Amino acid sequence: MTESGAGEGRDFLAEELLCLDPVAGLLSSRLGHRTVMVPDAMIAGAEAVLAEEMGEAGAIVWYETGLAVGRRNMEGFAARVRREAGADWLEKRRSVIDQWLWPFRAVGWGVWSPDFSYEKRGLTVMEVDRSVIARAAGRVGRPVCHLFSGILAGAMSVLDRAPRRAAEIQCHSMGYDTCRFVVGEPDQVERAESWRREGAPAGDIIRRLGEQGSGNQEGSDAGQRG
Repeated sequence: MTESGAGEGRDFLAEELLCLDPVAGLLSSRLGHRTVMVPDAMIAGAEAVLAEEMGEAGAIVWYETGLAVGRRNMEGFAARVRREAGADWLEKRRSVIDQWLWPFRAVGWGVWSPDFSYEKRGLTVMEVDRSVIARAAGRVGRPVCHLFSGILAGAMSVLDRAPRRAAEIQCHSMGYDTCRFVVGEPDQVERAESWRREGAPAGDIIRRLGEQGSGNQEGSDAGQRG
C-alpha cells in the first residue's frame, strides 16, 4: 500500500498493513478497518449460491454491497488526503486513486492498475490481475467481479462528487488473463454493458467509449461547435 497523503508515500506488504490482536481475536488494518481472512472456497461458494438462487439479481446484490463499501472507504480516505494535501488535492486525482488502491493489492484482492488514457472523456479503465473473486469462481463463462464494480463506482462517485457507475467488460472467469472494468457516467457504462452483452471485446468497448465520450461531453462539444 502507499501511505495516504500528498507526498509520494511508500509501498508496503500485507504484514505491514494488517495488525492481529491474538487476545481479542481481531484483525484490523493500520487505517482502522476491521478485516476478515477467508479461504477462496468461501468466496467461490458465496458467488455460486447467489448466482444459482438469484440469477442476475445476485449480481445486483454484489454490486450494491460494493457500492456502499466503495463510498465509505473513499469518504474516509479522501478526508485524510484533503487534510494533508490542502485545497489542491483534487488536482492530484491520479495519485489519489493510485494510493487508494494499494490496500486492495496488499491484502490479496488482486493487482489493480488504473488507465487514465480516456480521463478527459470522463472515463477511467481499471485492470485487475489475479482477481480473488474470479480466481475463486473459476472459468464459469460470465463476469463475476460485481463486488469490484460496485466498489469502483462508489469510490469514484465520492472522489468526483458526481454519479458514477462501473461495469466489468472482461473477466478472468470468461477465459481472459485479466479482468477489466470501465468507470464513468451512467450513460457511458450503460452503453459498455450493452456492447459486452452483444459480444464486443473489451478493447473495442473502450475505444468506442473514448470516441463517443459521455452524454455531457457530447452536449458540451455540440455547444462549442454551435
